[in-house]
Amino acid sequence: MTGPLRVVHTDPSAMPDFELEHRLLAAAGLELVLPTDSSPDSILAVARDAIAAILYNAPIDRQVIEGLPAVGLLSCSAVGTDNIDNAAAAENGVWISNTPGENTTEVATHALAMTLSLIRHLPFYDREVRSGIWNEVGPGILRRPGSLTLGIAGLGAIGRTLANYAEPIFGSIHGYDPYASEWPEHVERHDSIGSLLAVSDAVSLHLPLTPQTEGLINAETIAAMRPGSYVVNAARGSIVDIDALLEALNSGHLGGAALDVLPQEPPPTDHPLLSHPRVMLSPHAGYYSREANEGVRATAVQNIISWVETGRPIHTVLEGTRSANRR
Repeated sequence: MTGPLRVVHTDPSAMPDFELEHRLLAAAGLELVLPTDSSPDSILAVARDAIAAILYNAPIDRQVIEGLPAVGLLSCSAVGTDNIDNAAAAENGVWISNTPGENTTEVATHALAMTLSLIRHLPFYDREVRSGIWNEVGPGILRRPGSLTLGIAGLGAIGRTLANYAEPIFGSIHGYDPYASEWPEHVERHDSIGSLLAVSDAVSLHLPLTPQTEGLINAETIAAMRPGSYVVNAARGSIVDIDALLEALNSGHLGGAALDVLPQEPPPTDHPLLSHPRVMLSPHAGYYSREANEGVRATAVQNIISWVETGRPIHTVLEGTRSANRR
């Protein structure tokens, strides 16, 4: 192969343009290539000689990994890597990197905004006023935030930031995370998700999607929640069993839910979540701001440049054996 080493972006429709990626890669002597769409066939058609891939939302399964024998690094434009077949990457010696910290404040702010919107009934008021109802207690009795307990499931960087933002607002903050490396002093620790849910007036989810967390919020765990409490999910959609959530909302056991993420994105146009009066939705936008978007994209590129120049990305999720010179 002659000419610049090539890098493929697997999501050609993810950005209005790829000027940032083109510019940063070109300065390092690398060339960006784009498929026509994010399907495996399209990616494989343009990227068989690419040394690395930048990922956004496209699923990267075994077919793609094994069909790109020159790719040594999958650089995720996110913290989570659940759209990758990690086992296939490990078996093939492929590195995986991510972009931690670039959108921590955005997600924490989004989760807090959603939580406060629910406990102040803002989406419920909005619907009633638009339908001609002018009644401050129509959606239910409001309680002062200082008398409420906020539960946070997942005390990584985002969860800890949310806990700091929420400290002066809520009466108490409780948390659950069996793997947390740091623990804020003002957060009361729980050893199980059930214990956390039982004391929380609102719970905000900030866990990674793993076999252990998939469906963690289900009929059994929701039953442990306080009547009238709220669920906020700005983590991964599949952590919540949507059918169980809807059943609890319909029965009145839960007071409301705010979801930035869903198991299927976007949802079908006839999905009951879209018309449910006690559900607030946003389009997986919790991570987003102009500054965070630029930071995530730049860090994903810098992971590749570091791997090419030093043999290691800046932020390693999975350590591989391939190098940029492996052919």
